[in-house]
Amino acid sequence: MRRRTLLATLIATLIVLSSYIAVIPVTQTTAHPFPELVTEDPAPTFPTSALPGSTFQIVLKEGYSASDVEAVRIEAVTLEGGQLAKHSYDLSIQSASGNTLTVAVPGDAAPGLYDLYITISGTTHMVEKSVWILKSMPQYLLVSHSSDHHAFIASKEKRVAGMILSQILGVQMAFITGDTTDQAGEKEYYDLLSVLESFIPQTPVLMVPGNHDWGTDNFQKYAGPRKWYRRIGDFLIIGYDTKEPGLAGVELASDEEMAWLESILQANSDAKVKIVLMHHPVFYYHGTIEASYDTLDASKLSYYWGAPGGDYPQYEKYARQFLKMCEDYNITLVLAGHIHRDQLVIYKSTRTGTTTYFVTTTTLAQSRARDAYNGFQVINISANGEISFPFAPPSFRMNGSYRGLMNGLSVDPTKPTYFYARYDVGSAGLGFSLTNNLEHLDLSNTIILRFPWEYGDNVIYYTHTEGGAQVEVKDYLVDGNYLYLAVSLSMPRGSFLSVAVSSQEDTSPPSVQPALTIPRTPRPGSPLTVYLDISDETGIAQLDINVTVEGEAWDYTLTRSGGYYVVEISPVPRGKAAELTVYAKDFTGKETLETFTYQFGQPETTTTTTTTTTTTPPAETTTTTTTTTTTTTTTTTTTTTTTTTTTTTTTPTETTTTTTTTTTTTTTTPTEEGVPTALLALVVVVVVIVALAALRRR
Repeated sequence: MRRRTLLATLIATLIVLSSYIAVIPVTQTTAHPFPELVTEDPAPTFPTSALPGSTFQIVLKEGYSASDVEAVRIEAVTLEGGQLAKHSYDLSIQSASGNTLTVAVPGDAAPGLYDLYITISGTTHMVEKSVWILKSMPQYLLVSHSSDHHAFIASKEKRVAGMILSQILGVQMAFITGDTTDQAGEKEYYDLLSVLESFIPQTPVLMVPGNHDWGTDNFQKYAGPRKWYRRIGDFLIIGYDTKEPGLAGVELASDEEMAWLESILQANSDAKVKIVLMHHPVFYYHGTIEASYDTLDASKLSYYWGAPGGDYPQYEKYARQFLKMCEDYNITLVLAGHIHRDQLVIYKSTRTGTTTYFVTTTTLAQSRARDAYNGFQVINISANGEISFPFAPPSFRMNGSYRGLMNGLSVDPTKPTYFYARYDVGSAGLGFSLTNNLEHLDLSNTIILRFPWEYGDNVIYYTHTEGGAQVEVKDYLVDGNYLYLAVSLSMPRGSFLSVAVSSQEDTSPPSVQPALTIPRTPRPGSPLTVYLDISDETGIAQLDINVTVEGEAWDYTLTRSGGYYVVEISPVPRGKAAELTVYAKDFTGKETLETFTYQFGQPETTTTTTTTTTTTPPAETTTTTTTTTTTTTTTTTTTTTTTTTTTTTTTPTETTTTTTTTTTTTTTTPTEEGVPTALLALVVVVVVIVALAALRRR
């Protein structure tokens, strides 16, 4: 009897779970384009700098020997007179000892940011964006300072906007002060590095980790060292790792860390400008402070650096020790993030007469404090230590409350002034769009973009402008698995432009298909999760989704998962139908409008007699699809695409015609990865294993 009962329970469980599971898709994996680094120095976020004819060192990671290195070369594609030019140089090995190589740069090497290729025992390893060849050492540095990218979790559009605007403004270096990812996962670093690779390919990046970069060693594997220093002519730049205070055995600061920091300052005391990057800000304050390390009011320190009443009083002594170094070694600039707000402290030492700027920059892309924004800062640092903010918005201020402060460049479209970008990859190419709504800046420059490219040598591009913008693809170059674009643009305030690149002519509008609903049959009073497969040859430029119930707007959330757009519809009462309307536009201007209807059971009908009450059971759920598709061409004719359940017909006409086709079908099943489905499948497997084991014991 017990065995029969157990079997019955198992069968019932499988029946219940099957109402949720449509198809268990196969997870598709792709090769990681950013292999684990073989070098400690240089690295993609820790490039070295050198002059033509000079030498620099390469430090290999543990397990690699310099004596096994067979060849070293550098390669870059640079912009020369509006045209793209590829440069490749073999570097001669001057010495090899332990894990350290000294290599020489040819005297005729062109300035630019180079990828480094190292051949070790027959295998060639690539270290991206890691060798910066300069014509001469800089007399000033124009840098972008961004923080808290929270890659993969936070908005990719905002991160793209920050990096491409940095390039348009002509910054020489990009500084990133921590929380570069959200969970320090491998895919997050791929996402982070792909944005840096594509949208500032010729801009050196110097980066330190934040508390969200703790928990794994992926920062060191793919990005670079956690702490470092670099001397570039008169400029000394130090990356200090404040770690994740609060974790067992992890310290924000220590005697050893302070000694390391001071040893670098001592050894480079002749540097005219000294810059320190860290994640946790020293101050929770905005304005000018006149004090010394031993007289400072500790209430102005941040929570993490020992402010009274906080959880970290042990770090106050290190904050004062660091401020003493600022005074004794005349540190010019300290950059930080973490608090997702702007702050500026001008620290004037009453003991030494030195001035140090402490600039804390808001998050570039993550969630905002209620009165804050998403953005970044651009700072000009002269060789004599003068600090200025050349592109500061009218809202910039040096004193007063930091509540609601916007000292940087906004990439936040919820604000009245902002710069925004959208970028997407399609089945045969890619596209991006830029919007300049910065109230104080007209933008103009020729920039380089670099994209992974697996579509062959054929390149077709489309451009579109609004509001007085101008854009021209000056040149392109397919080099191996990369496509380089030289794009000349002019964007006055209030303008918009888009560029699409494809390996074939884009003739089709975006495809919008339902892939999966969970549960498969909508349940009255319960949320419904809808997976949408939305795709296009050049990517999706604009996506608008609305949910209505009986004409009333309904709550929903939109996320991305496993290649799908995921819409979670709030619980709908019995007998009601939810209409999900999707508008999609690609980067060539072609549009699709589709509506899917989800019925949440039939209304309950009750018939009363002297003995019984009859209730009509819920009907089977259907999905109603309404498709309106409009496409545009570059000729004088207008093309109308009519979509049915089996065929697509394209008919050129002299006037625009819109055809709407309504198709009634059951909800379709997925063809790609679906994370919730896989999780439910795992539950099924566990139930089966446990049940079989129990049967065997009996």
